[in-house]
Amino acid sequence: MTNHQLSIWYHPIYTNGIHPDARFPRDRYTKLVDKLKTPEYFDKFIIKRPKEALRDELIVAHDPYYVDNFLNQTLTQKEIRRIGLTPWTPQIIPRTLLLMGGAIAALDHVMEHGGVAGNMAGGTHHAHYDFGSGYCIFNDLAVCSLLALSKYNLTKIAVIDFDVHQGDGTATILQNVD
Repeated sequence: MTNHQLSIWYHPIYTNGIHPDARFPRDRYTKLVDKLKTPEYFDKFIIKRPKEALRDELIVAHDPYYVDNFLNQTLTQKEIRRIGLTPWTPQIIPRTLLLMGGAIAALDHVMEHGGVAGNMAGGTHHAHYDFGSGYCIFNDLAVCSLLALSKYNLTKIAVIDFDVHQGDGTATILQNVD
């Protein structure tokens, strides 16, 4: 990696873990990776593979009961419908854990090396403390924010969300964080 390359985490399951019939633009990840591999961009990015996030990392921002219900595949149909991404595939759990792991790896990379890093499937800002919503199962922004405060002893963080929809889950999870 040169100093001019941006580290970005990606796994094919970001696309393949979502059913083709789901109302979600799942192909955006493969389209972006294909673009990053073109001569115009290939020397500007280094694509890294994430590891699965751990339960202990998820519960810094999420209710352990909710996390366990997702991991044990015991969410109710109502909870699943609220999240979306239906019909769910057998890969939804590893996809979610890898997505969260990619976000955490990007945080760790920035904290250890400085600069900027990213996770291609991040921005799951509609997931709340004890439920998922709006195609978001867990909230990577809240998890990474709270890990930055606890693991790296930061005293302040800022979440800047440019999406046209409010990151309601991020706002509620972090509302009482000083």
